[in-house]
Order: sequence, then structure tokens, then C-alpha cells
Amino acid sequence: MKTKLLLLTAFLLPAVLNAGYSAGRSYYTKKNYDKAKEEFLSAVEQNPKDGNSYFFLGEIEKNAGNFKEAEEYYRLAIEGNTDKRFKNFAYWNYNLMVEQRGEPKDIVIAYKTFYKNMNNHESVKKIDSLIDKLLWTDNQNAQNFYKEGIALKESGKKNEAMDSFKKASSEDSAFLAPHYQIGMILLDLNDKTGAARELSIVAEKLPFYYGANRILADIYFSQNSFSSAEKYYSNCIIYGIITSDTEYTLLLKRATCRYNIKNYNEALEDAVKASNLRKTETDPLFIMSAIYINNSDYDKAVSTLKSIDKLLPNSPQVLFQIGTIYYKQNKTEYVTYFDKLFNAASTSEEIPDKFYKAFIINANYHFSQKSYSQFTKIISAIPEKMMDNQMKINAGKAYLETLNFKKSIYFLSSSTLTGENKLLLALAYLKDNQRDKCKQILSEIKNDSAIKTMALDNKNLKPVMLEIINEDKPINEPVKSPDAVSQ
Repeated sequence: MKTKLLLLTAFLLPAVLNAGYSAGRSYYTKKNYDKAKEEFLSAVEQNPKDGNSYFFLGEIEKNAGNFKEAEEYYRLAIEGNTDKRFKNFAYWNYNLMVEQRGEPKDIVIAYKTFYKNMNNHESVKKIDSLIDKLLWTDNQNAQNFYKEGIALKESGKKNEAMDSFKKASSEDSAFLAPHYQIGMILLDLNDKTGAARELSIVAEKLPFYYGANRILADIYFSQNSFSSAEKYYSNCIIYGIITSDTEYTLLLKRATCRYNIKNYNEALEDAVKASNLRKTETDPLFIMSAIYINNSDYDKAVSTLKSIDKLLPNSPQVLFQIGTIYYKQNKTEYVTYFDKLFNAASTSEEIPDKFYKAFIINANYHFSQKSYSQFTKIISAIPEKMMDNQMKINAGKAYLETLNFKKSIYFLSSSTLTGENKLLLALAYLKDNQRDKCKQILSEIKNDSAIKTMALDNKNLKPVMLEIINEDKPINEPVKSPDAVSQ
């Protein structure tokens, strides 16, 4: 029985929710707008997403001359669950209300939203018409100079064209089109500073003029003026009617700007949006990983870097970053990634110092694990000037273990050695058939009883050390005769 009641309630609920709307439509048709408004308000109170009721509330307020209230109801109709025919009208009427307020930025946003959500191409024409109107002037003299400038520009006379555009601007300081034309000529002449000066006059007045703002943003970006570039890329994103590919590019560039001005949270938002637009691109992921690392969010950083590694296998930079994070976390997984880094980067013509530092860290790990062959393989790519004394001694030991005696001798002899390590050099000389040099070293340390004992404990060095000991024994003097003694 309880189940039947639940089903009955579910069946009747839409009818209950639509009752106010149906009554409102009935009163609206009969032009009883007060009662219609009452019913529509009751409907949206029951169902705040009832876009159809909001639409008719907008109509009622518009016809009553209450444009502010009408605009709000049309906005709610656009955002609600509204029949397509009513939603289309809601957009148009909402835009008309916005136009009546006369704020150009709001008008552009309204028509951009209409285009984006309803694919209404008339919206693009509306925006273009507004921009053209705001670029232009009613001053006839200014118009004449401007047209003269266009003709000169088209004939290739750039300097003369700029003179005419300047005259047009002097006739009416609010005339923006000449500044745009001068900016484009200066950009063509590779005078980016001059171009930015002129285009900024336009962009400051018309932040929704995509052409001027985009060119200006790209100029500042190319000059590493990231704060200024970020401002104009934002204008392009907010106001521009753009394709998905263009949106990706703008988000990526703005993310780069925001990262460089240390606005990390907003940079991350842009990078994530860009990545969602193009899941196979690595550039947004690099920015995301850098921000995660900066925020010490190492788990997300590693996850993001591994995503890059799948798209861009064996990238030295990626391998280095993953290995470095694992090393900071004292996780031995760093060894795998630094090994991969070595394989990917060790034969490059130019190796960054930070990679060499990773090689050294990894080599030391392999030495500690007695992986002498891997150790010697890695240090063969490390400049000797980057090795400290201990690493050179370790190199001597590793080469001795891998039977490369000449290299062992080279590294040990170029190091500052203690007594114990001098035994290694002596052994390397002995193994390299340089017994005299072995004997010379042992002779130098023979007076250190502890080291001498260690030499005698080594089966290879013991014969040489015994030879030195025997040579050091005093020669017995001949026994003197009694007569010689008495004398």
C-alpha cells in the first residue's frame, strides 16, 4: 500500500507543480495580468526551476514598463527549465533589456551567451555592430582623414597613412578607429612598443573588442610582460566569441601569465580548463604539475607528471621531476626514474646541471647497493669537476671491483686519501702489474700499525708488505774477538 502511495505521489507531483503555470497562462490569455502574475509567482515558489513561468513574469513586467524586474525574470527563464521557443524569446528580450541599460560590456556578454547557448548567429552581428559604432565618429572631418588614411595604407604608403590617421584622431579624440590602424601599421613595422601604445587606447575603451585585445595580449606575452598580457587575454576570454581551439590557446597563455606572476590558484584553474579541452596536450599538464610542486602537493604532482609521461614517453624533464619528488619524499622509486633520466639524457650535447646532480645522487645509491657496474656507467657521464673527493674515491673503489685498474688508479691518485684508502691505490697498482708503485705506497704507510695489519690481512698485499718488513730488519753485526774487546 505504501509503495502505491509513493507511485501515486510521484505521478501527481508534476501536475501539482504545473497547476500554477497553467492557471497563469489562462489568466494571461485573458489579459488578466495581475492574477496571471499571482499564479506564476506561486508556480515558481513551488518549482524554482520553472522557466516558463519566469518567462511570462518577464513579459508581464516588460509590458508594465518595469524593465529592471523584467530583465531579472528573463534571466531566470534562461537559466531554468524552459521550453525552447520561450527560451529563445527570453534571450532576445533579456538582451533588449540589457541594451536599454546601455552598458556595452553587459550587452556583449548577453549576446555572447545567447550565441553560445542557442547558436544564434544574429548575436555575432549585434556585437560587431556595437563595436563598429563605438570605434566610429560622427565628425565628418575626422571621417575624411580616416578614409584618406585607409587609401594611403592600401597603396603601401604607411607613413603618410599614419599622418592622416593622426589628423583624424586630432579632429575627435574619442575616435578610436585611427588608433587601431596606426597600431597595426606600427606592428607591421615591428615597432611593438608603439603598436601596444596605440592599441591599448582602443582596448582600454573597448575591452570586448577581440581584435585589439588579442593582438595587445600577444605583444605583451612576447615581451614577458605577463601582468599586462594576463589582463588582455582575460578580456578575450570573457567577451570573445571564440572556437574551442582558440579558447584552449587563450587559457594556456593566461595560465602561463598567471603562473609567472605567482597567481597560482587562478593559473591552475586555467590549466585544468585547457587540459579538459585537449586531453592529449601536455602543456597544460606541465603548468599543473609545476603548481602542485610549488604547493607541495606531491601526490597530485606525480600523478600529473605520470600522465605526461604516458603522452610524452621518456621526457628528461618529466623523469627528472618525478625522480626529484620521490627523492624528497625519501622513496626509493626515485632510482628508477633517475636511471631512466640517465638513459634519456646522458648522451645529449647539453646537459643541465640539475640533471648532473640527479646522476650523482643516483650513482651514490648504486654504489651503496654495490651495483658497481651501474655506478661506473653513470659517473662516466659526469664531469670530473662536479665530483667531490669522496665520489672520486668511490669511483676508484668501483673501478677496482669491476677490474678496470687503470681507471681505479686514475681516480684514487687524484684524490686525497687516508691510510686505508691508500691500500686501495696500492692494490690497484699491484693488479695493474705496477709492483714498484704498490711497494712505494706501502712503504709510506708502514709505520701505521693498524694499516700495516690491514695490508698483511690482504692476501694480495701481504707478500709485498712482508718484503718491506724484512728489508727494514737491521743487519747483524759480526761478533768481535776477546782481544779486540780488551783493547
